[in-house]
Amino acid sequence: MMTLALEARDRAAETRRLDPTVMAGDAVVSIVMAAAATEAFINELESVYRTTMAYLRASEIATSAALAEVEKGQGSTELKYLVASLSLSGQMFDRGGQPFQDFSLLMRMRNDLMHAKPRDSLERVSDDRDEADGEAAWVTVPPSYVRQFEQRAMTVPRGRSVSVSWLNLLETEHIASWACAAAVNIIVAIVNMEPADSHLRLSGRAWAEHYHPRAQVDAPWRHARAVTRCPRHEGSARRERSSLASTTANREPRHRAVLQVPVGSTRIDTRRARYLAS
Repeated sequence: MMTLALEARDRAAETRRLDPTVMAGDAVVSIVMAAAATEAFINELESVYRTTMAYLRASEIATSAALAEVEKGQGSTELKYLVASLSLSGQMFDRGGQPFQDFSLLMRMRNDLMHAKPRDSLERVSDDRDEADGEAAWVTVPPSYVRQFEQRAMTVPRGRSVSVSWLNLLETEHIASWACAAAVNIIVAIVNMEPADSHLRLSGRAWAEHYHPRAQVDAPWRHARAVTRCPRHEGSARRERSSLASTTANREPRHRAVLQVPVGSTRIDTRRARYLAS
């Protein structure tokens, strides 16, 4: 799921690179998949604990029991992470600090998207021209956490008197990148709480080394596409496109082929039919 979130983030970045004025719907996919990855991780952790009980350390056994109780009581994913941090390290995540603060906001954002309903309020705004005419405009105001992202210039830009839905404001590569980073950071934090000689920490370290660099807000994905824009690469790309166009022009178009079947015949060469239809 983390891979799906990162791939959606990259598609959103490419969409906005081609046209910075559009809204990248893949950002929403990235948010949902990043949140799903955190939920899948903590649930899988409890499952691994149950199946490897004979090899667990005391803190892991306690964490397994605690997570099972939270699951039985239908507790939230945030509660599972709080309980796991307390059982593994002896200290619960600080709700107002990182990485839990961003993770909690990610889960709220996911829930708002999955249980969609109007979340914008209306605000009356006016400019000098409106005041001269004695009129004022009404614009939508997004939820407070979306306004915080607006202040950090991470959302779709809009004018003061322009109404944009809170959901559409989130459709940028910056929000998608933030969501991926929030998910990876909370997972890595739990992995780092595992006992040093735990096999889960060793396997989790490999996961972290793979995903952590890709998910950070300042990750090199922002500049990955720029490499293909240098003259040397562009010349190579043009030669490849020219070669492909030449090959295609010399090839007989398949759509002109017609499958001819004798009248009254019930036998058709299926291999030839599939070739001509492709």
